[in-house]
Amino acid sequence: MLAGAIDATKDLHFPEKNPPLREIILTQGVRDVRTAAIRAVAIDGESESALITLLNRASERHCAAPAAVEQCCRFPRPYLPRAQLSRLPFRQLNSISHS
Repeated sequence: MLAGAIDATKDLHFPEKNPPLREIILTQGVRDVRTAAIRAVAIDGESESALITLLNRASERHCAAPAAVEQCCRFPRPYLPRAQLSRLPFRQLNSISHS
């Protein structure tokens, strides 16, 4: 139910939704809820940083990586620092692009 409520915010364009969604991304243990938050968060510098932090947690890579990598790579963003881009686990990118 919570995942459905979060998913309903995906197309809403207001920045106030991002802080609670970032918190869910970084702390929620329920896979469906976290995945919904990943897909609903509006991408900005802080959200992208949260997704990259999640991707770099060894324990999170398998369950959260596909949605997080997809969200990070959805749109080109010139403000994404090269340092953050270099932290993306490119092995995950390859596995998603070939599926």
